[in-house]
Amino acid sequence: MRKIYSCLLLTTFIFLGSGAAAQDLNLNNYGAATFSNLTKAAGQILGSGLYHTAAIHRFGGVDLGLKSMLGYIPKKNQLGPLDGTKAVIIPVFQANVGLFGRFEVGGRLFSFRFGDENKEKVELTSGLVKFSVLRGIGLPDVTIFSAYSRITGISDFSLSAITVGGIVGKSIPVITVYAGANYNIIKMDVDLAPDAHYPEGFSESYKENVPHFAFGISLGLTPFTKMNVEYNIGEFQTATFGIVLSIF
Repeated sequence: MRKIYSCLLLTTFIFLGSGAAAQDLNLNNYGAATFSNLTKAAGQILGSGLYHTAAIHRFGGVDLGLKSMLGYIPKKNQLGPLDGTKAVIIPVFQANVGLFGRFEVGGRLFSFRFGDENKEKVELTSGLVKFSVLRGIGLPDVTIFSAYSRITGISDFSLSAITVGGIVGKSIPVITVYAGANYNIIKMDVDLAPDAHYPEGFSESYKENVPHFAFGISLGLTPFTKMNVEYNIGEFQTATFGIVLSIF
């Protein structure tokens, strides 16, 4: 029978690159505060790096980029499998495309194999919709957005985050600066079947709401290539670094 992997193992694997086996982790050793911290940390990282400008593309315009989301874990939140961990990182592929009117849609993906003898394909995916509220020559760009991110592929674990917010930014030749206000609604579900390690099984849902603020700059390296750096302030501090190919 396939080994059951706990939410702590999956979170540790994604964030820390751990290869520990689930039987080495006992959910009974961790209290509610640990699960709350894991949910908050995962959710804020998933809600970071969703954009690199307040502007939207014209119809058919495209962004293609590689980004890394880095999260700093405060000492007070270094509990359970995050004990002693100061930072965690997730790399993603991201793409955006302009639609008719004032809309733009985007998505991002990170996929890997997880498990022992029966490896499962685990995916981190996000979908994003942006709407331009204000744009014009000489004016700052003001945009609102909504995004949904989730981790899938493990039958006994799921993690999702809804992120909504607004962005204001201004572009001058070569440089774009922007700031955003984000609100993350995060849910983590755990449902482990009874086995030798968990005789009574384990089933629980954790929900957290985490606001954070983003400040970023995109620097044009070539006419179509930008380097993006973003810093997020909230209960956790996160940073995003990326290279973006932007057309139209």
